[in-house]
Amino acid sequence: MPSKRILLVSFIVDRPYLSQLAYLLHQQDYDVYHYLIATGELKHNGEVASPAVSNRRPDKLLKRFFAISNKLKKMQGFDALHFHYSHIVYLPVYYWWRRFSSAFVHTIWGSDFYRTAAWRHRIFRLFYGKMNEISFANSRTLQAFAQKYTTLAGRLHLARFGLISLDIIRKIRSQEHEYESRKVLGLPRDLPVVCLGYNATPAHQHIPVLRQMIQSYRPDTAYHVVLTLTYGSTSDAYVEEIKELLSEAPFTSSVFTDYLSHEDVARLRMVTDILIHVPVTDQLSAVFQEALFCGSHVIAGRWLEYQDLKNLGISWNEVDTLDEIVPILHHLIASKSKAQNFEAEIGQLSGWDQVLGQWMRLYG
Repeated sequence: MPSKRILLVSFIVDRPYLSQLAYLLHQQDYDVYHYLIATGELKHNGEVASPAVSNRRPDKLLKRFFAISNKLKKMQGFDALHFHYSHIVYLPVYYWWRRFSSAFVHTIWGSDFYRTAAWRHRIFRLFYGKMNEISFANSRTLQAFAQKYTTLAGRLHLARFGLISLDIIRKIRSQEHEYESRKVLGLPRDLPVVCLGYNATPAHQHIPVLRQMIQSYRPDTAYHVVLTLTYGSTSDAYVEEIKELLSEAPFTSSVFTDYLSHEDVARLRMVTDILIHVPVTDQLSAVFQEALFCGSHVIAGRWLEYQDLKNLGISWNEVDTLDEIVPILHHLIASKSKAQNFEAEIGQLSGWDQVLGQWMRLYG
């Protein structure tokens, strides 16, 4: 018999974080199911138990939801139902599935707290009140949530996603020279690589930053810009607008719109000289941590909630406004200075071996 049976519930499509969490919990003798509402897919210990609905019309997804409900009803119950990333559909799902468990957990991902309309917060308040435990990736977001939902303060906990990418980076780094990694990715060998953002969400402010870079470009501080627009786009028009802007840029660039393998993501982190990271909000992104782990320079918004990193003595270049980015960028390239490497600190903070226990404690 497994030590515990857990049902993960997410509306958004699966991300490596949840797959890794499920895999590692299963290694600890947990029986882990994961239902993806937006696709109708059910996974069991990482394997597909019910495939995604081919035609994702609302009526088809609702039919699949009731079919999955009947399947779950035949089981012996769950030690916990764990919802990820707040969505208004979770409240009716909770009422329908509360018969399957007596323990309910929710994980706030960041933008679902910071960038949410007031009417959604009213629904979320009802949903959060049903949860036994609510987790966050960093203490600042936890504190902000506690101030907004004062009656829930005793249910709040830290539980960070680990970064399995750190092990992949170590492996690739031991096998390849930097020029080989650049060649695999199709990046120039002789120019600093500047990465801007990590997905296609407009909240990453690609367009205003690119306009600043184009207007203030200096040939004596040449660089190659990389954008990974592999997920998060609200429309193809946004991606096309970025590509059109880059077509007029005085610097060279690469745009990735197809998903990269874990190994290629690791290569990109290793060859990145400077990461520009200015999303409107963010909890504690993997990309930001991976850049620090690899010894890249990082330019990030001072408004981001990263106090937990600062408490470990980790530092980076901070800006209060977007127009401060380019002068720092030019200075870093012209000075050819090396960034400090924070491999040990990031490993201590976000290695799965360090954080898995935080998740297991959520389940009692």
